[in-house]
Amino acid sequence: MNTGAHHTLFNDLCADEKKFFNYFRMSKPSFEELLSYVRRDITGTTTNMRECIAPDEKLDVTLSGKLVMAVEAGRWEVPDAESAVAIVGTPVEPGAYGKSSDSTVFKESKFFRKLENQTLNVPAPQESYSGFGTHMPFIFVADEAFGLSQHIVRPYAGKFLSQKKRIFNYRLSRAHRLIECSFGILANKWRIFHRPLNVSLSLAEDIIKACCVLHNFVRDRDGVRIEDTLIWNLLQGQLQDLPAI
Repeated sequence: MNTGAHHTLFNDLCADEKKFFNYFRMSKPSFEELLSYVRRDITGTTTNMRECIAPDEKLDVTLSGKLVMAVEAGRWEVPDAESAVAIVGTPVEPGAYGKSSDSTVFKESKFFRKLENQTLNVPAPQESYSGFGTHMPFIFVADEAFGLSQHIVRPYAGKFLSQKKRIFNYRLSRAHRLIECSFGILANKWRIFHRPLNVSLSLAEDIIKACCVLHNFVRDRDGVRIEDTLIWNLLQGQLQDLPAI
C-alpha cells in the first residue's frame, strides 16, 4: 500500500495553490512543465521484483529537499536551462575551495577572462537615469578584496577619507548588501542548502548549478515571491518581536 508523503500529501497540495507553491517552491504549472522535461530520463522500469517509483513522485521528493538524488543521476539538463539562466543574467561557475581568496577565485574564472578580453558583451555606456550629461558605464560592484578596473568598482581604501569618498563608499555598500543576500535567497528557496553538502566536489557543483537553473526557471515563469526572500523572514521576525497590545 502506498503510504509515503507523496501519496498522502500530493493531491491535497494540488488543490491549494498557495500550499503547493510553499511546498515545492514553484507553481503547479511550472511543476508540470519541469516534469515534462525530465520525465523520460527519470522513468524507471517495473520488474517482477519491484515496482518503479513514478516520475512525479521522484520530482516531488527531489524538490521537497532531497535534491541530491536527481542531480546524481544527471537528470537536470532541461532543454531551456541555458536560456533560463540568460534571462536572469547570472553566470554560475562553482567549484572553488574555501581556502582560496575571493580575488583569486574571480581571476581564475571564465567570467573574468571574458571581462578582460572584452567578450562578455557588457552593454555600452548609457545616459544615467539621474540626468547626468556624461554617459555612465555598466559596472560590477565589488569589495576591497578585488582590484579596480574599467567595469569593476570597489570602495575607497583607508580611514581618513573625504566626505565625497565616504558617501561613495556608503552608496556602494548599499548595493553590495543586495549581492551578499543572493546566497541567502537561494538557500531559503532550495532547502538542500540548509545542511552541509556531504557529497563529492563534482556532485556539489552539479547541485549548485541545478539550484541556480531551477531558481531562474521558477522566476521566469512564476515571478518573484516575497516569501522566498530574506526580507520576508526579517519582517516576520520583527513582527513577532513586537509587544502585544
